[in-house]
Amino acid sequence: MTFVNRSAVLFATVGLTLVALLGQNAAVASVGEGVFFAEGTITPGLTTTCTTQTQLTADSVVEVVLNGNIETGSFHFAGASNGCESLAAGSGSGTMTGVPTGPVSYDRRGNIVTFTGAATMVCIWAWTSFNPVTNDWWFCVGAGV
Repeated sequence: MTFVNRSAVLFATVGLTLVALLGQNAAVASVGEGVFFAEGTITPGLTTTCTTQTQLTADSVVEVVLNGNIETGSFHFAGASNGCESLAAGSGSGTMTGVPTGPVSYDRRGNIVTFTGAATMVCIWAWTSFNPVTNDWWFCVGAGV
């Protein structure tokens, strides 16, 4: 099985798991539900030593189910740590623009990130560079997206 096929199976399995973790919230789900894969950056970069991250970004194209229709939009996140972060954990806040739009807070425990605020999302976070981690991927499912 090629890397691309393995990745597709992994992300499909992970997506279903994240949907189960997120659950259903009728008030938020009425806004829209979506799944997306984003690429991002972290500055100055995560290591095993606790360091404040001054800039986090992510960008993607989002597929959203809204009123029974699939709609496509752009997504951008810009934020920063609320204190020091390491590879093990971190938290912070920022703003999402596009789909959705508004302020959010995030809490990361290992590779699982939960966003609350303008959208409620659960993401698997994977780094694509190491020592320090400065580039990453997010695979997210959410409501209010």
